[in-house]
Amino acid sequence: GRKTLAVLATYGENKVSGALPHLSGNATPEDVARALDAFATALKVSRTGTCAEAAPAAPEIVEGYQTGMIGDISALHGRTHGPIVGFGPAFESVVSAAMAEFMPRLSNPVNNSWSVVENGRVVASITIDSEDLGNNIAHLRWFILEEHLRGLGLGRRLLDKALDHCERHGFDEIHLWTLKGLDAARALYERNGFVLVDEYQGDQWGKMVMEQKFVRKQAVG
Repeated sequence: GRKTLAVLATYGENKVSGALPHLSGNATPEDVARALDAFATALKVSRTGTCAEAAPAAPEIVEGYQTGMIGDISALHGRTHGPIVGFGPAFESVVSAAMAEFMPRLSNPVNNSWSVVENGRVVASITIDSEDLGNNIAHLRWFILEEHLRGLGLGRRLLDKALDHCERHGFDEIHLWTLKGLDAARALYERNGFVLVDEYQGDQWGKMVMEQKFVRKQAVG
């Protein structure tokens, strides 16, 4: 029995290893994880004869202003980036002040924001500010997800919403600023055409940190 199991295990590993190189170039680690999880669930159902539990519904993305989002997103930025910029009021104060200036301009159709609301609280969000930089350049701002939502493909869905908005409005470029060390976010940006164009020390957040600027040039025509 043990010999038979070893042969079967080796066969399965070889099949999986042989299949992985043929994945579509658009497949992400999250896509592979979801596919393997579905396969494992199907095997369990086949073995035990029990029905699989329904998967939880994907988080719903809502558009526009959400009550409490300035405080929720500022706090989320503070908790997420505190280890880099230092904990304290400086970072949250800068984020909340910038959001407070922007939100009255959200009624302008060239601006927009997309969020995930959970139990009455904004737990993920992204914003396009198309006025503050001028020159037909869109500014991607306040892109953030609570930790329990990461790895679900939600960041990609939010970014797609923002990029689609920019395509519809015909902006020449999209700019964003972020902090060095946020590697998962950087990988997502670069997969979607953003290029690192500048890196410099800044202290606007209350502590000297390495900031990065990314630019995505929009396709012409």
